[in-house]
Amino acid sequence: MRTIGRRDFLVYLWVERKFSNDEIKKVSHLVKEHMFFYESNWSDAAVRRFIIRAGMENIDDLFALRIADIHGMNNVAPVPGSPVYLNLAEFKNRIEKVTEEKAGTTGATIEISELTTAALQ
Repeated sequence: MRTIGRRDFLVYLWVERKFSNDEIKKVSHLVKEHMFFYESNWSDAAVRRFIIRAGMENIDDLFALRIADIHGMNNVAPVPGSPVYLNLAEFKNRIEKVTEEKAGTTGATIEISELTTAALQ
């Protein structure tokens, strides 16, 4: 008998409940990436590597999942002024700064949704 991990079991449940392959892929990716540990000494290059690994299209969902996970672990949402809140807000600002600098060199525009911004204000 083969033992399966939690991720395999979750994918099995999602398939059984007829989630699309794209939904399964996205949720699996978010779960994999949401346990990031940002430190203020990260270089801009490290922030860019995080954005590339996570995918810019996933940043809002990733922050929402991280906030929900913190809320679930502590039974309290991150409150303004708390170390966790300040850390996430700083990371969000760093991502915005790095993407704005990148957009300035490529002419592209990159936005972080109001949902994530509101969750961190």
